[in-house]
Amino acid sequence: MISLSILGFFLSLLSNVLVAPWREVLKLYFLFDSITPVMAAAMIGLYAVLDFLTSGRWYETCYYIAFPVWVAYMTGYLRVLIVYSFWARWQVVCYKLGVLLSGLIFFYIGFKYMNGGYKFTYGFLVAKEIQLKDLTYLYVFGVV
Repeated sequence: MISLSILGFFLSLLSNVLVAPWREVLKLYFLFDSITPVMAAAMIGLYAVLDFLTSGRWYETCYYIAFPVWVAYMTGYLRVLIVYSFWARWQVVCYKLGVLLSGLIFFYIGFKYMNGGYKFTYGFLVAKEIQLKDLTYLYVFGVV
């Protein structure tokens, strides 16, 4: 998991360096803008949910490392794509429809979890279920 996310990060950087100057690519990858606090909230929500769901196995720790790496290279890749690609009108429309559809699917899945489609303790620990539901709100709305 970690090796795949790091490999994806380096392949993303390599493909972007072929399109744009490497200094500009690094600036876009490590840019702090309005996306950064939202993704930080999503990471906090995911980590808190994982604290509930994991059983302490070593490979579950990989999610804690792989998710921020994945977020870093996906947002950086998107920024380079927006700045250095030449977009036709139909490509912009297709891209926005794809993003809208992906967000709606993710929101639907999160909505199912939030409405009780998934019970961590099968209803035995109500306080933990409510806390997990609140953390799922934070994660789902942060990522969407």
